This record gives sequence, structure tokens and C-alpha cells, in this order.
Amino acid sequence: MTMRRGHQIMTVKREGLPEILLGGIVFLVALSFLIYSVFTTGLKESFSGNKFILYANFQSVEGIQLGSDVVLAGVKVGTVSDIKLIEDSFQAKLTFLLLEDYKLPDDTEAVVNSQGLLGGKYISLNVGGSDEVLLNGDELIYTQGSTSILNLINKFMGK
Repeated sequence: MTMRRGHQIMTVKREGLPEILLGGIVFLVALSFLIYSVFTTGLKESFSGNKFILYANFQSVEGIQLGSDVVLAGVKVGTVSDIKLIEDSFQAKLTFLLLEDYKLPDDTEAVVNSQGLLGGKYISLNVGGSDEVLLNGDELIYTQGSTSILNLINKFMGK
């Protein structure tokens, strides 16, 4: 729109409307990715109030990282929330953050497993048969650490 006042010509435009619309679309896409990542990566469990913590000591936790899955009967029931080295025994102490209290027997075993031959590592819980259940903050007594594929190949080859 052009307006004339004396010798001056004034132009009035709607500047910025396309940029505002594009910015809104980008914001909505970014927000949807954030919500998707919270629900698919396990961050949702970190924000929830139901936290059941268990501890376990391992000789080797090679391949386990913070956030690695804790699996029971093939179903993800928690994550590894902390990994520390016990200086006295040179063992790794893992902290498991479970989604809820599953009333696990106190003779439940924690095993470091692989997802396929070259896949990532996770913790598998093998339920025992005891009548006593684990309480929040208890330690799993029975554990089986990580087995290195390279060590197995070297032993097989006789080196």
C-alpha cells in the first residue's frame, strides 16, 4: 500500500508474517521430537516418582553404560543409573533404577548379556525361587559379569 503526503512516499508492508509462521512450524516440530525422545529413550522413567533401586557387584561390566537396559523376561523393567568401582575388591558396583517394585525373590541373578553377536550390552534379571523378596535398596548377591568375545576367540585359538 502506498500513501502520498506532499513529496514523501510511504510504503506500508506486512513484514515478518512468513518468518513468524515458519518459526512456529519449526518450534512445533522441535517440541514433537523432544516429546518423542522422552518417551522412547527411557527419560520418562527418570522423571517419574516411582523409583525402586537395587545394587549389584560384578567382576566385569564391559559394554554396560549409564542408561543401559535392565530386562526381566525380555521386557525392559529399568535402567542402569550408576556405575562405580569398589576400590577394595576392584569390582564394579551397578545401581539399577527399576520402574516399580516387581517383588523379585532375593536369589534373583543379574547377568550382563549382549544383544546379538556384536550388539550392545544390557542387564538381564533371572528370577530365583526364594520366598523372600528384595526390598528397595537391597543388593543382588548372584551376578555374572561380561564375557569378552575377543578373550573367548583367543582362548579358542589357543593364544
